[in-house]
Amino acid sequence: MALNRKGEIVGDLGRDFVVVPLARWGGTDLYMKAESAAAQAFLAAGAMAPLSIDDEDVLVQEYPAHNKLAFLFQRRIAGREHFYPFVYDLPPKLVAELKTVGRWGHNH
Repeated sequence: MALNRKGEIVGDLGRDFVVVPLARWGGTDLYMKAESAAAQAFLAAGAMAPLSIDDEDVLVQEYPAHNKLAFLFQRRIAGREHFYPFVYDLPPKLVAELKTVGRWGHNH
């Protein structure tokens, strides 16, 4: 089962999210940390090394009301889909800066 590009429910975060392009977060330290954690989880689940994660295997969701950012990763391992969510609690100061430059809480 592939990631739903209209959004996925992550834990108890609910449906108050905005799906955003990976390009918004792809080159950031936040993404690099999330991708590394996902790769380790997939390797531990039996994925073959070396492991690379393709852009189409990642969904990014922002939770403006909760100041959270979620990266959802998927990987097929031994014929089964595996999913790995990585959620950040963003500090209010960072959220304020992102809003100021138009990078938070909308899908453009």
